[in-house]
Amino acid sequence: MHEDPFEVLRRLAGDPVPTDADRLRALTRLEHAIGTDRAPVRFRWLTPVAAAVAVVVIAVGVMLVTRPTAVEAALGEIATAARLATPQEIPTGSFLYTRTEETSLGIPEQGDLIGIEGPVAYLLPMTRQEWDNGDFQQLTITTYAPIFFDPAVEAAYYAHGWDRRDGVGETVTRQLTGITNDLATTNWPTNPDDLKEALDDYTSQSGSDLPLDIQVFHLATDLLRATNPTPALRSALIEVLAQLPVTLANQTPDGTVTLTITYNQPPATRDTITLDDQGHLIAETSTILQAADGVPANTNTYQATHTIPTIVDTLDPPTP
Repeated sequence: MHEDPFEVLRRLAGDPVPTDADRLRALTRLEHAIGTDRAPVRFRWLTPVAAAVAVVVIAVGVMLVTRPTAVEAALGEIATAARLATPQEIPTGSFLYTRTEETSLGIPEQGDLIGIEGPVAYLLPMTRQEWDNGDFQQLTITTYAPIFFDPAVEAAYYAHGWDRRDGVGETVTRQLTGITNDLATTNWPTNPDDLKEALDDYTSQSGSDLPLDIQVFHLATDLLRATNPTPALRSALIEVLAQLPVTLANQTPDGTVTLTITYNQPPATRDTITLDDQGHLIAETSTILQAADGVPANTNTYQATHTIPTIVDTLDPPTP
């Protein structure tokens, strides 16, 4: 006895993603049911069987169209986790502490100031520690020896005392009050669509020549880094990132996700950010893909790793 084609359809409908083997078996049974017995009773199956096949094809097509992309699936999990997180409030007398290890491009200057033809470019590593409770902020910055692309630039840099200007080898602590963070004080919507519109409006006033999607990517990254957003806003920011032309570069078993976005600034540039499974920004990189202003191609002109913000009770660095 041949299997009922509708039973085949029911089994397929119960599986949200039919495999190629499932579809092949269903088609084989369907062909067998139609072709092996030409008695009149068989012709009563033709119309319902054809309808069944049409339903399966349409259902599979809809699932393929609506199935989330790898980026949407990965960021959707993070957005859900971020939304369910407990809000982080700073008790009276405590501080929100973050530590960043970063290397950034020194501001290129004309080499004729130190006897060099062309621009002077180098990378300047530093450690930045920040204590913040809203009304008060302490910054401790340690600057390390630069990384040079040209030995002649390195020699001239030290000969003209630019290491002292940059504070190389020094640790400086500053305490600030009355500092207003415009990004943190803006009342950002927490609905992803409304937030995307608000970010579009905000970046459109910057006067930048970069594509709008790139500006929104940068602004969303700034908000994740600099504002310690609420769970609802963090979740919405993750969902906005999923709407941008980003590529999923990596996803680790612990839920950490790395995204990239590429654009022609010029020079052509690739930005990369890494989010943990709760939506915290834990690393970012900006890489120029073409040589420019004394910087070789494929150089990370900015890279940083960030600790997850933690509550501390003193202005001393936490014990590792």
